[in-house]
Amino acid sequence: MEPDCLRNAANSFFYTNPEGLPSTAPAASLSSEPHAFSRVFTGAFLEALAGGFRLASANPGEADLQAVSLDLARLLIAGIRAAPIVPEYMSQVAAAIVTADGAARGRYGDVLKAGFVRHGILSPQSAVSVGTFHAAGVAALARTDATAAAGRPIPGNELPHIALSASEYGLGDRPLLVRAPSEPRRFAVSGAAFGLAR
Repeated sequence: MEPDCLRNAANSFFYTNPEGLPSTAPAASLSSEPHAFSRVFTGAFLEALAGGFRLASANPGEADLQAVSLDLARLLIAGIRAAPIVPEYMSQVAAAIVTADGAARGRYGDVLKAGFVRHGILSPQSAVSVGTFHAAGVAALARTDATAAAGRPIPGNELPHIALSASEYGLGDRPLLVRAPSEPRRFAVSGAAFGLAR
């Protein structure tokens, strides 16, 4: 296996349902192993960073790259924090990032959408519609951060419990209560293959 097999951000991987991927694969292929599969999102984000760098000025330099990287880092954090924990997580994060850029009157929306579409994280239809989303969920994070800074508990900060059959695991007939990703979807988006983006 190549030394940088899980860390090379420059790639052309396209989103596919991880359930249909092998658990391991050579570096040139996509697998469901989390570090390998995350390269889909990483590749899209690197393309957005490169696009933002080209937008910075007619002759961008090191200071421009630093400024763009800080801008996109803030958008990424806002997107992750605003995205609900659902099976279509990658698409939800992508939509939240684009929405956060719009809320900040940013200039990266087109390059973000292009990267996410080229890697299949957002379908072309979702990329077109994401610009019309209201940024209430993203803006609400400022209030959440203020609540946390004041030392008060954040309402709804934990995932809900669901009951699973314990007998499937040889643990008797009592149900197991586990926390599961079952938050409501915040953005009406999907990946290139409808209902599959995670």
